[in-house]
Formats: sequence, structure tokens, C-alpha cells
Amino acid sequence: MKKPNLFIVGAPKSGTTFLYERLKNNEELFFPKIKELNFFSYNILNKKSYYRDFKIKEKKKYLKFYNFDKKKYYADCSVSYFAFPVVAKNIYDFNPNAKIIIIVRDPYKRAFSHYLMDKRMGYAKKDFIEYISNEMEFPFHYHQYINNSLYYKNIKNYEELFGKSNVLVLNLEKIEKDLERVYSFLNIEMRLQDINFNEVVNQSKAPRNIFGKFLQKNRNITERIKLLFPKSISKKFNNFLYKNGNSEKISYEAILKLNDLLKNDYKNFKKEY
Repeated sequence: MKKPNLFIVGAPKSGTTFLYERLKNNEELFFPKIKELNFFSYNILNKKSYYRDFKIKEKKKYLKFYNFDKKKYYADCSVSYFAFPVVAKNIYDFNPNAKIIIIVRDPYKRAFSHYLMDKRMGYAKKDFIEYISNEMEFPFHYHQYINNSLYYKNIKNYEELFGKSNVLVLNLEKIEKDLERVYSFLNIEMRLQDINFNEVVNQSKAPRNIFGKFLQKNRNITERIKLLFPKSISKKFNNFLYKNGNSEKISYEAILKLNDLLKNDYKNFKKEY
């Protein structure tokens, strides 16, 4: 039986949407209409996440999102898969021959960018330093900001299961060169339209009104709406619902705390990758 065999698992806020946009129209790849199906993380997200994301519980419904014809790869691009070891095991049990792609960026910037997204969406109302200093009090936020930034640890979880040759690690800061490695890794042909690096993808946005606030916080509803309407119509509503997100600087105190939490893992990551 054919099944998804390519998983782009994260890290969150590190360029997975950019990679998805570059690859989704490649003739050798199939991507479902919804980017993040969150099938393999369904149970753990219900217990350990504040996001109201689109999630698929039943395997039969999950597979219905795929049109298994003559494609080489059938992809699932869900960043919730990155930092839960049980999810990596779930994917391996489903398809031990799958290919895994992980894209990362500077972990300090990633963590703070994730916080800013949560703040815009209304999930983070306290200062960043409070969430990263109090794991016991804010375990879900701590997971999003810190655990998702422990690249070496999380990559090793996948490599131990799938083998190093089946796990590709990309760096967003070097994506112009790294994108070529994707095609080599998958043994597929690169198309010229896949290499437009000037296009802004997944720009940070803040809700313009109560409708935007509701939809940004309830992404499960947003994704279902996308299934009903063409992308051209969705884009027209974006200007009504959202505006560009404001930038905010991280405090020196938070930088020191991040360094304390991430430096050893990042040091190991840089040595190997």
C-alpha cells in the first residue's frame, strides 16, 4: 500500500513554509491541500499544546488527503513533529523507509520569533523571559520556545530511527545553497521556478480586526476554509483580516537565559552540521 514517504518536520519558524512553497508544485512530489495535517502528533497535541491547529485523528481520513498516483514522494509538512520523540517513533512505525527533512535557523532568533508569533495570536501575554525561565509553570510555552530550539537533540531522535542517510538537515541562513541539496537528497529534478529567493513567504502578520484575531487563533477553522475556497479568494481576504506584524527587540536578560539553555546543544549541532 502506498503511503506518505517524505516528512518535513520542522523546526517551527525556521523556513518550512518557504521550503513547502518551493517544492509543492514539483511534478515528482505530492503535497496535500492542507500543509500541516498533524496526524502523528494528534494525541500529544491534545494534551500538550495550546494551539487550535488542524489535526487528523483517523488514519483513513489522513490518507484521503493523498492522491496516490505516480509521484515519487507524498509529503507531510507538519512542524509539530519536530520536538516530541514519540512523534518520530510514530512516523517510523508508520513508514520506516521514509525520508525526513529538517530545516533550522539561528536557535536564539527562532525561539524569540516563535514567542512573537504567539504574542500576535494572543497565546502569549507575559514577557518572553517569564516563559523560558519557568518550565514548570509554563510547560507548553517552554516546549515551543526552548525544546523546539534544541536542534542537536531533536535531529538525533530522527537519525537514530531512520538512519543519518535518510535525514536531511538544512539551514535557513544558507538556503540558497542548501536548496540544491534537497533535490540531490530526494533524487528529483530542480526546476527554475523553485529558486526564487526574493519572494517573501509566510511574512509575520497581526490581526487587523476581531475576525482576523479569531481566525489566526483558530487555525483549524482557517485550514478548513482554505479547502472550500480558491487561493485567489483567500488572498483577497488577507488584506481585510491582517496587517504586517510589528517587530520587537529581545531583552539582554532573555538573551543570557537563552544562551544558558541552548548553548551546549547548539555547540554540538554546529560541530556536526
